[in-house]
Amino acid sequence: MSHRHVFYIFIIFQFNKPEVGALAVKGIPEDRAVLLAEYIIENKATVRSAAKQFGVSKSTVHKDITARLSSFNRLLANEVKNILEL
Repeated sequence: MSHRHVFYIFIIFQFNKPEVGALAVKGIPEDRAVLLAEYIIENKATVRSAAKQFGVSKSTVHKDITARLSSFNRLLANEVKNILEL
Protein backbone atom coordinates (compact mmCIF):
# COMPACT_ATOMS: atom_id res chain seq x y z
CA MET A 1 0.00 0.00 0.00
CA SER A 2 1.49 3.36 -0.99
CA HIS A 3 1.46 6.47 1.16
CA ARG A 4 -1.15 7.99 -1.13
CA HIS A 5 -3.62 5.33 -0.05
CA VAL A 6 -2.98 5.60 3.65
CA PHE A 7 -5.15 7.87 5.70
CA TYR A 8 -3.46 9.28 8.79
CA ILE A 9 -5.44 10.88 11.55
CA PHE A 10 -4.14 11.64 14.99
CA ILE A 11 -6.73 12.59 17.56
CA ILE A 12 -6.03 13.88 21.03
CA PHE A 13 -8.61 12.81 23.58
CA GLN A 14 -9.34 15.30 26.32
CA PHE A 15 -12.11 14.98 28.86
CA ASN A 16 -13.52 11.95 27.02
CA LYS A 17 -14.25 14.16 24.04
CA PRO A 18 -12.12 13.71 20.93
CA GLU A 19 -10.54 16.93 19.81
CA VAL A 20 -8.67 17.37 16.62
CA GLY A 21 -5.02 18.06 17.20
CA ALA A 22 -2.05 18.09 14.86
CA LEU A 23 -3.77 16.26 12.04
CA ALA A 24 -1.89 14.96 9.05
CA VAL A 25 -4.38 13.96 6.37
CA LYS A 26 -3.40 12.16 3.21
CA GLY A 27 -5.38 9.84 1.05
CA ILE A 28 -8.83 10.05 -0.43
CA PRO A 29 -9.66 13.71 -1.20
CA GLU A 30 -13.39 13.22 -0.57
CA ASP A 31 -12.70 11.93 2.96
CA ARG A 32 -10.37 14.85 3.59
CA ALA A 33 -13.07 17.27 2.38
CA VAL A 34 -15.56 15.87 4.89
CA LEU A 35 -13.03 16.03 7.74
CA LEU A 36 -12.15 19.61 6.85
CA ALA A 37 -15.82 20.58 6.66
CA GLU A 38 -16.60 19.00 10.03
CA TYR A 39 -13.59 20.71 11.61
CA ILE A 40 -14.58 24.11 10.21
CA ILE A 41 -18.20 23.71 11.39
CA GLU A 42 -17.37 22.40 14.88
CA ASN A 43 -14.67 24.99 15.54
CA LYS A 44 -16.02 27.88 13.46
CA ALA A 45 -12.58 27.82 11.91
CA THR A 46 -11.18 29.82 9.03
CA VAL A 47 -9.68 28.31 5.89
CA ARG A 48 -6.26 29.39 7.14
CA SER A 49 -6.63 27.74 10.56
CA ALA A 50 -8.04 24.54 9.04
CA ALA A 51 -5.14 24.38 6.59
CA LYS A 52 -2.65 24.79 9.42
CA GLN A 53 -4.41 22.21 11.60
CA PHE A 54 -4.52 19.59 8.83
CA GLY A 55 -1.11 20.33 7.36
CA VAL A 56 -2.40 21.22 3.90
CA SER A 57 -2.41 24.44 1.87
CA LYS A 58 -5.18 27.02 1.95
CA SER A 59 -5.77 26.23 -1.72
CA THR A 60 -6.36 22.57 -0.88
CA VAL A 61 -8.86 23.47 1.84
CA HIS A 62 -10.67 25.86 -0.47
CA LYS A 63 -10.86 23.34 -3.31
CA ASP A 64 -11.96 20.54 -0.98
CA ILE A 65 -14.81 22.50 0.59
CA THR A 66 -16.04 24.18 -2.58
CA ALA A 67 -15.51 21.93 -5.58
CA ARG A 68 -15.13 18.47 -4.07
CA LEU A 69 -17.59 18.67 -1.18
CA SER A 70 -20.26 20.38 -3.29
CA SER A 71 -20.14 17.54 -5.80
CA PHE A 72 -21.24 14.87 -3.31
CA ASN A 73 -22.60 16.59 -0.17
CA ARG A 74 -24.20 19.91 -0.96
CA LEU A 75 -25.83 20.22 2.49
CA LEU A 76 -22.49 19.97 4.31
CA ALA A 77 -20.90 22.33 1.76
CA ASN A 78 -23.59 24.91 2.45
CA GLU A 79 -23.07 24.63 6.21
CA VAL A 80 -19.35 25.30 5.75
CA LYS A 81 -20.08 28.20 3.42
CA ASN A 82 -22.34 29.78 6.05
CA ILE A 83 -19.59 29.49 8.69
CA LEU A 84 -16.95 30.98 6.42
CA GLU A 85 -19.16 33.91 5.44
CA LEU A 86 -19.54 35.08 9.06
